[in-house]
Amino acid sequence: MNILHQIPSEVKIRRELKRIVFGKTLFCPHCGSKGIRKYDNRYRCSAKHCRKWFSLTSPTWLKNAKLNLQTIWLILWAWQKKIPIDQTSKLTGVSRPTTSHWYKRFRDNLPKEKLLDTRLTGNIQIDEAYRDKKDNRYSIIGAKKTKTRQIAFECLPKKSVERYEAVDFLTRYIAPGSNLCSDGAAIYQKIDNWWPVNHQFEYHKRIEDASVSAISLSLGSFSGKGCSTCTDDCSCDDQGCIGDEDSCGETGSEYDD
Repeated sequence: MNILHQIPSEVKIRRELKRIVFGKTLFCPHCGSKGIRKYDNRYRCSAKHCRKWFSLTSPTWLKNAKLNLQTIWLILWAWQKKIPIDQTSKLTGVSRPTTSHWYKRFRDNLPKEKLLDTRLTGNIQIDEAYRDKKDNRYSIIGAKKTKTRQIAFECLPKKSVERYEAVDFLTRYIAPGSNLCSDGAAIYQKIDNWWPVNHQFEYHKRIEDASVSAISLSLGSFSGKGCSTCTDDCSCDDQGCIGDEDSCGETGSEYDD
């Protein structure tokens, strides 16, 4: 099987999976006990009333998967990139029926609350993050409702966010009449002329006290920079956040000054 540079090692995948599924402290998914013993890649609860075995995937829909985690990650990467099943099968060395089965499992286990249905209201923070590596260029624009965990973001397959993309983002995710706080970037200047929000800004040099700091740190995590302030289900790490490439839209200048 060919392993591309985009695919992290098995050890790194296990570390991320452990963080996503169990958080900071490993516990028994059967009884909740934190007394755990590790045996290779399996775990056993030390509680006398339990003593059950489990793995990192036991509490998830990946339970009883026959493929190793690196292969599953590679198939997931191919599915997100919309690579045809026959190409993915040749890439991974997995049979076409099995590859098709995994594509279906990914579709069936998408979150019930789709990101496109997200509507943020009230006091909103907005910011961008960028990644400009040779083989991994993308940008993220995101917004967060203050004092909540509600977040909306889009990943664009380019190294910058244009004003028209910021406006399109607002029209999809930010309710009219919301209070929008940005970092004062040029793409947000006079943005309330294009979408009915109450816009204010604070510069990044005051980020320690700025209202926009929370979303900045969150997007920093999505792009592999900054601290680890991130949503519970984020597994981007330094591989990048994989988004919908169709979200970038067509280029245009109707929102330029």
